[in-house]
Amino acid sequence: MAAMAAKLAAGALATVSAGVAFSPVLRAAESTSAPQPTLARPTDPELLRSKLSLYDSPAEPAVLVPVKSPLQDEVAAARVAASEAYSSIKDKTADARQTWLGLEKQGEGALKTIISDRDQLNPNALYVGIATLAGSIVGRNRNFLVRLALPPLFLVGSAAYFLPHSYAKAAERAGVPQQWRDLRGRVDRAAKEAKKVSTEQSGRQ
Repeated sequence: MAAMAAKLAAGALATVSAGVAFSPVLRAAESTSAPQPTLARPTDPELLRSKLSLYDSPAEPAVLVPVKSPLQDEVAAARVAASEAYSSIKDKTADARQTWLGLEKQGEGALKTIISDRDQLNPNALYVGIATLAGSIVGRNRNFLVRLALPPLFLVGSAAYFLPHSYAKAAERAGVPQQWRDLRGRVDRAAKEAKKVSTEQSGRQ
């Protein structure tokens, strides 16, 4: 019985203590006695800017940094070399063209001094070309020296016969003796004499 009475007394004491602790008066007293913490807004601009914003911050503009590629130097060197080579080829081509034009003018001038107006080039020049070709055909199956000598001989002989005045000028410039400058006259005279002899012989028979 004594133990039960002690337990009842302890429970009553705990109930009284809890009611005192959770009473509205005590809570009001505690709230008035204990200061409540307050949030102060920072006044530093740097601190304000460092706080997170509601919106996304604008992206910073991209800065392009020029980087020199190793291939750029090689391309530039190749371009310079190609330009120099093109200029060199162009200059050489121009020099060769001028040289060719000079030789052409010299040959044209030499032909004008050789060709005579008294000769009829058409068709006599064609006959000379055909005779030269015939000389190469005749000497085709001959010795090498014969093949080499026949076309020029046919050329000179046909030119002396079909273009006598031009041949005489060319022979004079080449220093050919006088008796060999009039080959057509000599051929015609030889032909006349041969014809005369054959006529006389046929008349006697």
